[in-house]
Amino acid sequence: MSWEESEPENRPCPCGKGRYTVVRRSDDWGRFDEHWAMHCPRCKADYALYIYHANRKGITETHHGWVQKSLLRELTQLQEQTDKEKQRLATYLRTKYAGQWHQYFTGKTKKTIWEELTQNGSHYPSLPTFYNHVRHSVVQNMLNSYLEHHNVGIVIRVLGLDDRKLTSVMQGIQDLEKAAENKERHVRQQTCA
Repeated sequence: MSWEESEPENRPCPCGKGRYTVVRRSDDWGRFDEHWAMHCPRCKADYALYIYHANRKGITETHHGWVQKSLLRELTQLQEQTDKEKQRLATYLRTKYAGQWHQYFTGKTKKTIWEELTQNGSHYPSLPTFYNHVRHSVVQNMLNSYLEHHNVGIVIRVLGLDDRKLTSVMQGIQDLEKAAENKERHVRQQTCA
């Protein structure tokens, strides 16, 4: 299976004084790809290619465009800061509550653990999926997977926690995620095709 390439399509660059090219590729499996190359020295110094995926009615679309490098750095910094805060939250959760978390489930059946984690099946995973997870990993490892930022709400609910530091860090993460979403929206609006 080889890729078939289109003729290079020349387009004006963002500053309007140079060009960039787009080459589209496809293969027998129905896969598509684009290669964008900037040829304008001025734009090459100021702009970077920004690629993002958008889901529309169940179909993922890939978008390309040129964005000022400074905007991409700002977005990257927000995303990295958000990731660091999520790691900090997970570390705090494991350090402070891992023992209590595991002790809480000691002596309980797998089905009882599943019922408490999923509120009697109203949340992921289903019982067969839960049993499959436990089969491939011991219960302790599966419980450890809940001591991450994306499951902190479950830990708080099950243990009945009232921890101001935990709440504060969670709020900070939500604020950073919202700022990153707004920055990404701004970056997408500033994209030059």
